[in-house]
Amino acid sequence: MNDIKNLLREYEEDNNKKYDDKWVAEAVNALNERYLDTGYDDSYIYDTNSDEFEDLVKYNLESRGWQGVEYFLGNVELMTNYAQVDAYGNAKSVDYDIVDLLQSEVDEADEADEADEDEDEA
Repeated sequence: MNDIKNLLREYEEDNNKKYDDKWVAEAVNALNERYLDTGYDDSYIYDTNSDEFEDLVKYNLESRGWQGVEYFLGNVELMTNYAQVDAYGNAKSVDYDIVDLLQSEVDEADEADEADEDEDEA
């Protein structure tokens, strides 16, 4: 969680960080580690240039045809570098939402900590 907080601190100091490829890659890695550690591996963020993502596209082509690929990629912007697969099995771009994703992880962790403190007090 400290990695995510540090990335948010860097962003607060320089709002252009979300356009820095290295910073975004670090953010994606930190989020993926968090998702895997907390059991939210269905929130995993894929590099759209990776073999993993290519395998997802191939799977959609083989199982659902070209129309399936069209639905799968329908919410992925043309020049995006990162995508997440939603509950319906379709990909969506996350490049510009990365700061919101980081903040939401921090907020959820803070809420969980507060709930634990409340239980301890009771």
